[in-house]
Amino acid sequence: MNETQELNRLMTSYIRVQMNEDSAKDLTVQSQLEQIRKNSNQIISNNEEMNKNMTESRAARKPSSTTQRARFRV
Repeated sequence: MNETQELNRLMTSYIRVQMNEDSAKDLTVQSQLEQIRKNSNQIISNNEEMNKNMTESRAARKPSSTTQRARFRV
């Protein structure tokens, strides 16, 4: 009987440790995935901002068709 109780206690301890280790691994994976998501979102945001700035810059440099015609008339 004592052996069975001791075995039960040891198994309970083992299961508790395994559950804690698995939980810690899950938390680590989840935090890494969240960091990847944040970095990806930041990269996407930066790319969108750069594209917007490039488009605005091109629009500012591109002369209108009226301006182009006026240059050729001179």
